[in-house]
Amino acid sequence: MKFECGNCRFSLPTADRPNQVFCRRFPPYVIPRPDGNFGTEFPQMMSDGWCGEFQQPLPWPPERRQ
Repeated sequence: MKFECGNCRFSLPTADRPNQVFCRRFPPYVIPRPDGNFGTEFPQMMSDGWCGEFQQPLPWPPERRQ
């Protein structure tokens, strides 16, 4: 398995850009809007990028331990 953002358990594919993913490793950023409200957004990363926080996806369905 390649250690890339696209293969990381924290990544979520973007709907409109197939070569980018949202990184959910940390909480989303708070973004102030011009109308005075706030929004949140996860950082977008290139799917072949790597930040050093890579973790393999968890097996699904999870294995039961006895």
